[in-house]
Amino acid sequence: MDQNNNFYRQIEDAERERAKKERKEKWAKREKSFWKAFLFTEDGKPKSGFLVYTFCLSLVFVLLLSLLAGGRDLSPWRKGAAWITAALAKFAVLYLLVVKLLCAVLPLKELQIAVFTAMFSWPQLVTALAGGGVALLLAPLLRRALKR
Repeated sequence: MDQNNNFYRQIEDAERERAKKERKEKWAKREKSFWKAFLFTEDGKPKSGFLVYTFCLSLVFVLLLSLLAGGRDLSPWRKGAAWITAALAKFAVLYLLVVKLLCAVLPLKELQIAVFTAMFSWPQLVTALAGGGVALLLAPLLRRALKR
């Protein structure tokens, strides 16, 4: 009877290992495809110009927010003002550069202009406000955790 249980246990273990290996391979493919968007083509051009562009602008937003509200002993009003200023700056730069400049200069179709206008207008303000708010709430907790 014990030999029978060992046989089934080995089958179950092998099945678990196979499923684990499949999951690892699946996540490795996802990871590769994500990072490929940041790589350059054979011509030396970025694969996704807008991805690189918005990433850089988000980095500017984070730096601006940390410069304006990075102090530890700032009043909540000053942190709030810094948060709104940084969010408005990100929104304004994206809106002006993409909607007003790029959509006017590039030979885009009407639908493409509508999509870019929808993507790079008020949703950028909303996401900047949400991200900045979360960052301001988590910053004290992260500072305490990193001191340990």
